[in-house]
Amino acid sequence: RLFHSFVLVPIGVVVVLLYLYGVHRVIILTTVNFPASVVCMLLLFLLLLLIDSTLGPRRTAIFSRIIDVPLGFALRWINTFFTPSFVTLPLSPAVGGAEVGKIAAVFILGFVVTMAITAYMVVFLQRLFGTSKRAITERAEEVPPHSAHDNSLDLTQSIELDVLEPATTTTTHLPPSPIDITPTQIAPPQPAASASHSSPRRAREVPFPTASIANQTSESDTASTVGSTQQQQVAAFFSIGEPSPRAQFFANWITQYLDTFLYITVFLCVGLPLHFAINYSLIAYSTFTILMLFFGLRLPPKVRRFIHPIFTCSAFTIFGIYVMATANHQTLDDGLDQYSTGRTYLYLFGVPKYYGVRPGAGDLMKTMLDVSIVSLALPMYRYRGDLKKHFLVIIIPNIVIGLITFFAYPPLCYAIGISAERSIAFIGRSVTLALALPVIQALGGSQSLVAVVAILSGIVGVLIGGYILKLLRIREDDYLTRGITLGINSSAVATAHLLTIDPRASALSSLSFVVFGTTMIILSAIPPIVTVMKNMVGL
Repeated sequence: RLFHSFVLVPIGVVVVLLYLYGVHRVIILTTVNFPASVVCMLLLFLLLLLIDSTLGPRRTAIFSRIIDVPLGFALRWINTFFTPSFVTLPLSPAVGGAEVGKIAAVFILGFVVTMAITAYMVVFLQRLFGTSKRAITERAEEVPPHSAHDNSLDLTQSIELDVLEPATTTTTHLPPSPIDITPTQIAPPQPAASASHSSPRRAREVPFPTASIANQTSESDTASTVGSTQQQQVAAFFSIGEPSPRAQFFANWITQYLDTFLYITVFLCVGLPLHFAINYSLIAYSTFTILMLFFGLRLPPKVRRFIHPIFTCSAFTIFGIYVMATANHQTLDDGLDQYSTGRTYLYLFGVPKYYGVRPGAGDLMKTMLDVSIVSLALPMYRYRGDLKKHFLVIIIPNIVIGLITFFAYPPLCYAIGISAERSIAFIGRSVTLALALPVIQALGGSQSLVAVVAILSGIVGVLIGGYILKLLRIREDDYLTRGITLGINSSAVATAHLLTIDPRASALSSLSFVVFGTTMIILSAIPPIVTVMKNMVGL
């Protein structure tokens, strides 16, 4: 696991970043304003389809396992890379109390209305195109029964997808992220078969086999039987038996907290000395941010359900930056400026503006966020069958809601007194943050506000989305409506929630939030559409 996490994954991430950087350099030679990460996501999706159709499922599965090393990691931790948007909120211009109230009102009202429009539109399209809905009894094996574990959802975990093999082949799940491993997930090693009836102590006392072993079998036994017996006794001799409960407990405990120990060591022995000696804060701030995320993930499930671990991580990270900046005779603003300087991987070379500027921890997170955007091609390919089968039912609501969001939110917000930049930010209200940030950046909106409303949309969808659908009289077995509605309005966070209660709806939700985000990216890259939208808010 250490070799995979600290050698293979970094090498794979660097390769993906080189790919992203090359595409970015090509894009800036044109007049098109389109994020390289989204282009690479679409190209990877098309490449997977091409390989599958030309080289066959087996070679596609091999290629999928290779790219899954960096992209699977980035996909599982996609929500972690949203943290800089919250950490740098204190640098944002102050917002008056009246405007905060208006923003909250638009958010709540808009969430309920768009959910209702999406749900009824999907129901109508199903009837129009004759899409069959499977009954509850037919889906009993797909939808796990509700249990006490349903309420222990980790809201920061993004979608854990199957390895991208075709449906006709055997699939395995991506390995869990290191901090997800619990002692109950680590099976104790089984004792050797020959020592199964003896205690651990007796297993160590088995004598080394000698020539007398042959006398234990009859002369009619074959040489293969003798060899088999010898191998069993040799295995018994070298077996140390089943470990004691205390040893097993410490092994599980060390495995579970190994990453925490590593980051604490780097923070104390490398990060802090560099921060105070040469005022270089990337290592100190990044490791501290990750440690605070670990802390947020360790909170009780009932707390995590209402207080998103990213909020906990961001709050403690801001406090930690304040303490470290103060100890280094700096202000909080100075510390936050060092946390995110803007020099991501796209501006490491050939940009005179950033010469002499050191990348910060936030820039590292934003760099990884682009890798996560590319990884969204994985769920699109994994569920390509559902995308083909329900193409119109998925595409039409995404386009309609996308257009409504693009042209209704900004003028409405601007008309009631919300600033132009914050009005534009509401365009990304229900887009997964990985795609909302490029959209709002291209449109010139407030990235700090879109970070807040995008994450809140996901959390609200998990908390009350099911109740809203129940009030709208959407049937429990209508996985198509539930999946598409929550995917469009609550993005990746709600999709992760659906994984625990309705995997089929989760698949459609995954497709929906990726398609919806891609639709918004495309709309934000068309100059005439952007011009019309900006004129609505006086820009």
